[in-house]
Amino acid sequence: MKKITIEQNIATILKNSPNNYNEEYKVGFTIQENTFFQKLVLKKILDNGVRVKPVDYSKALIVLSYFAGILEDDNKICENLVRASKALKAKEKEAGTNNRSHYLKLEAVVIECGLRGREKNTNYQDKTTFDEVNKRFEKYGPKIDSKNDDFRKPDFYYEGIASKIIDITRDEYHSFLTSVSNRSELSAVIFADAIFQTRPDDKEESLVKNKFSNKDYLNASIEALNHLKKNSSVEEWYKELGVK
Repeated sequence: MKKITIEQNIATILKNSPNNYNEEYKVGFTIQENTFFQKLVLKKILDNGVRVKPVDYSKALIVLSYFAGILEDDNKICENLVRASKALKAKEKEAGTNNRSHYLKLEAVVIECGLRGREKNTNYQDKTTFDEVNKRFEKYGPKIDSKNDDFRKPDFYYEGIASKIIDITRDEYHSFLTSVSNRSELSAVIFADAIFQTRPDDKEESLVKNKFSNKDYLNASIEALNHLKKNSSVEEWYKELGVK
């Protein structure tokens, strides 16, 4: 059987995953970007209007969707981010500047996931709780056999979107993108990558990568979140926002 590329694997997953919503956000998004968000970002995340710097926007929204839609069933994190962004915009207006400091960086979004996760204090080791999370994980990403010819047909449109996902993911995570079989697993990899990109820890990251290697995607992402919860502070949150 012919070996498939990362682009082909991701493209097959995206093409065969149902849209999270069908509306098109025509202002500011290209057709491919609309498809990207329809497939990988929950509508409640987009509708909250979280302001993120363009260079971090796609990755940050996947992180938020995975945290607030799968690991937690949560809306407050977006409210917190929007509130912070509005406060920063008010400071800009008061100072008579327009440097777009109210557009948040990926680091700020990731730290808020850690703080919100710590606040919720979900016990993923509790079987009932884990089963609920796993149910959301499986519902969001039913498995797709990307090696099956019925699913895998050349599609340059979706391979273009796949290239964007590869671009926003660090090189050391690309091997895991080859083995994912649905968008939940895909999102879990991007979620963990964002955490260790902004909160590096070689020892903890190796444990997470080992779980990914064993295709234990959900537990790998929970391990990454646990690391994040231990390494997020309000002081760092304010620092990322540029508030003294």
